[in-house]
Amino acid sequence: MHSTPWGGAYDYSNEEICRKIRSLMENLKEKEKIIAGYTAKGMTARQIADAMCLSPETIKWYRKRMLSKANATNMAELIAMLKDEGVL
Repeated sequence: MHSTPWGGAYDYSNEEICRKIRSLMENLKEKEKIIAGYTAKGMTARQIADAMCLSPETIKWYRKRMLSKANATNMAELIAMLKDEGVL
């Protein structure tokens, strides 16, 4: 069991995490990468939507899609995985 920055825990080996991250990055579209970066900076869906000329609902849809691709529980877990691997 590994701890997360927000006090939770995950039960993945480093190899499994690396495999998940590589798979996620191969499958992420350019907009999803931008949204992940903005989210990592603490921007809200509305702020990201304004910056990208999209609706907040579209940003939420992209976030849900990213979580599904990464099999992550929430954006904090996804961002932590991306940061751990040096993607963000």
